[in-house]
Amino acid sequence: MRNAQLAEWILSLVTSPERAAATVGDLMENASELGMFWLGVLRTAGSLLWREFAEDPANLMGLAFRGFLLQFALLLAFFALFLIPVGLAGLIAGLFWNPTANVFDFSVFATVGQVLGIGLTLLVSFQVGRWMARRSPGRELAPVIAFTILDFAISSAAGMIFLRQDTLSQFLLSLVLGFVWSALFQIPAFAGAVWVRTKQTPR
Repeated sequence: MRNAQLAEWILSLVTSPERAAATVGDLMENASELGMFWLGVLRTAGSLLWREFAEDPANLMGLAFRGFLLQFALLLAFFALFLIPVGLAGLIAGLFWNPTANVFDFSVFATVGQVLGIGLTLLVSFQVGRWMARRSPGRELAPVIAFTILDFAISSAAGMIFLRQDTLSQFLLSLVLGFVWSALFQIPAFAGAVWVRTKQTPR
C-alpha cells in the first residue's frame, strides 16, 4: 500500500492524480516483482516527463535560457553580498593578527566561504526551479529538463574550448561526466519545481 501511494505521488508530478492512480493500478497487476513495478513506475514517469518537454521544446528552451540568466544574476548578487564581506572580515582580522603568536587561522574564512558558496548555489538553483515551474503551469518539471540540456550544452562547449581531450575516449568520457554533473546540479531545481507542482496539484 505504501509503495502504491509513493508511486502515485511520483506519477502525479507529471500527470493528473486520476491517471497516476490508474497507471499504478495497471502496473501492480502486471508486475510480478517489486523491482519490476518500480522500474515500470520510473520508466512511465520519465516517458511522460520527456513527452511534456517534446510537446513544446522551443518555448521551454527559451524559458530555460531566461532561468539560466536569472541564476547567473542571483549567484553574482549573492556572492557579492555574502562572500565579499567574509573576505573583508578575513582581511581586517589579518591586520590585527600577530604572526609570531600564530593564533589566527585564515583557513576558517576559506571554509566559511566554501560552505556559503555551496549553500547559496543550492538555494539559487531551488529558487530558479520554482521560478520556471510557475511559468509553465501543468508541466512544471519540463522546464528543468530544458534547463539541464542547456546547462550540459554550455558546459560541454566550454570544456571543448578550454580543456584538451587527446583521444576520442577522453572526449566521450568528458561528455558523460558532464551530463551526469549537469543532472546532479539540477536536483535542487527539480526540487523547486516539485514544490510548485505539489502546491498546484488538486488533492
